[in-house]
Amino acid sequence: MDSYPSQKEPKSFIKALLSEEQIKEFQGIYKNYYGKEISRDEAYEQGVKLIRLIQLIYKPMTEIEFQQLQKRRIETKD
Repeated sequence: MDSYPSQKEPKSFIKALLSEEQIKEFQGIYKNYYGKEISRDEAYEQGVKLIRLIQLIYKPMTEIEFQQLQKRRIETKD
């Protein structure tokens, strides 16, 4: 089972993903970057999509993977 809400789950559960403070911060970041304001709902939707994207693509390294990477770097002098 995934740890993210599906579109079938109640909005009350989904709303808990981002606080009002985080939504306002996202609105500020968006305005600074794109030069236009977005609504609270749009900021929330885009913020949730960004979080989901990160959940899908980010995989932390294990200690063993990190050690292997360090070993390869030493061997190749990267």
